[in-house]
Amino acid sequence: MSQVASDSLQWIKNELDHTLVRARQALEAHVERPDDAEALTQCLELLHQVQGTLRIVEVYGAAMLAEEMEAVVRGLQAGEIERGDTAFEVLMRAMLQLPDYLERVIGGRRDMPLALLSLLNDLRGVRGQPLLSESALFAYNLAGRTASVVGHAADTGKPVDIKSLAGKLRPKFQSALLGWYKSGEAAHLATLADTAEKLEQAATTPAVFELWWIVGGAVEGLREGGIEPEVSLKQLLGQVDRQIKRLMDQGEADVAEDPAKELVNNLLYYIGRASSNGERIKAIKESFKLGELLPDQGEVEEARAGLSGPNVNLMRTVSGALKEDIARIKDTLDIFVRMAKTDAGELAPLDELLKKVGDTLSVLNLGNLRATLETERARLGSVVERKGVAPDENVLMDIASGIVSVETQLDEAMVGLISPEGTDKAGGIEVEQTEMREVQAAVIRESIINLARVKEAIVEFVNDPSHVASLKPLPRHIREIQASLRFLRMERVVALLESLRQYIRVKLLASQGVPAQNELDRMADAIVSIEFYLETVQQGRGNPLSMLDNAEACVAALGFPVGQSYPDTEDDDLGAESVTGSATGVETTVSLPGETIVVSEAPAGEEEESITLEGG
Repeated sequence: MSQVASDSLQWIKNELDHTLVRARQALEAHVERPDDAEALTQCLELLHQVQGTLRIVEVYGAAMLAEEMEAVVRGLQAGEIERGDTAFEVLMRAMLQLPDYLERVIGGRRDMPLALLSLLNDLRGVRGQPLLSESALFAYNLAGRTASVVGHAADTGKPVDIKSLAGKLRPKFQSALLGWYKSGEAAHLATLADTAEKLEQAATTPAVFELWWIVGGAVEGLREGGIEPEVSLKQLLGQVDRQIKRLMDQGEADVAEDPAKELVNNLLYYIGRASSNGERIKAIKESFKLGELLPDQGEVEEARAGLSGPNVNLMRTVSGALKEDIARIKDTLDIFVRMAKTDAGELAPLDELLKKVGDTLSVLNLGNLRATLETERARLGSVVERKGVAPDENVLMDIASGIVSVETQLDEAMVGLISPEGTDKAGGIEVEQTEMREVQAAVIRESIINLARVKEAIVEFVNDPSHVASLKPLPRHIREIQASLRFLRMERVVALLESLRQYIRVKLLASQGVPAQNELDRMADAIVSIEFYLETVQQGRGNPLSMLDNAEACVAALGFPVGQSYPDTEDDDLGAESVTGSATGVETTVSLPGETIVVSEAPAGEEEESITLEGG
């Protein structure tokens, strides 16, 4: 993907997810009410929107998956596909895996249609269509991509009639091809290579030159042992013979108008898989970027494993269900203690609920949390067994505390299932890193809110220049944002905000009237770019530096380039500005100028450790 396409996908990812959720809901409605044709029509329209959007942002693998889903729904609508559980199950699975695939692409992984091959074939199998092979999928992904053909030798000053040349070379090519079929001797491959090279040199059009250049590359791979002489490849070389005949009968112009795209694509597949690294093969691989289109098998398997494993939405659903059960357990214990009940038999139903939660944790391979829960379950069982004896309130509170600890660790443990690198070697959660992520998220969230206030004030001023007073707090607001982001060491964003602050002071506050529209557009573009960058970092979707590049270009066009030294004034000086982040056992607190964000409560009696940044 190009950087522009990658950034565009980040912009629309949430909307795509929402559209897929609506499509899934429409499909579920149709499954529950088969006579509801309107629900199926809505599902089809939503999937078509997804496919078109993905093509625009150049995520070809995801677009192909959406296309196959759309074809299945269309088949169901037309009655061409039997209405059974298989079709609906495959569609549901595709709708759940597509967001995960897009998340991987946004996270910096390549668009890899091969990772979706199994799912694509399941969808095609439902429709009774031929299954795709790796080479067919490669050809699909290659479509629309152009190569920077190197070494085109059309202008040699020695024009050759390629039509008559093809007539002379064809018998030699056929004889060599037949000899290679029978004996596999390298001498025959040398004749094939010589034929391809001569036709390549005689070509005067890029399409014909490209064909013989690629044919020569495939033969080179065979000669060097980098390409296996498979039956399918031998058949392809038989098709090459027909291209020589076309040159003899029709001439180069007609062949160039209707090039053998399928033959070229299939030969490129074998060249992309070649283990040799000859001069011609290397040039072709670089020209068509075959390394991107044909990743190594290990990378493909890793991507497939990532898609088939647990995803964020699934983990969120499971976590929510577990928390509901834990909340019922806590509420029961809380009510029992508050009402000073003495009949421990009333707590007996909690055993089955605790067992259910523990079994789920076991299925998720969260052994540490299950062990904690089983300990508390055993303690509660001992309390219940002592009939006629009033339970000790302190014991019940200790049991509740242990259950709460399981609930507290649950979210991070779920994240660890999706991203194992988020856990330490012992399998526990890295508490310090977790809390610092919470601090970062809180700081960025408040910075985005302050940036929105800046935008609102500027819009109010542009709509009515008499509201210049609304601009006066802006330099201070921006200084607050800068102080917050310095805490996160986002110095590049801080420098960009300084350029914007100076522009507001000099051009909006000190000058009379509203600047030209093109200046306002650049300022708005810079602010939105910074805002988008912060949102992307906050959501953990990478580090889109192109947004900062765009913002720097905008402030430079405004006459306030990043890195320039600007005089400051006292009227907007923040004075003793501070950003404080604290991290204790279960607390994460961030204090920004004028407000404090408490992420969670600290246990009573525990001393707080703070990280404080004072001054600008």
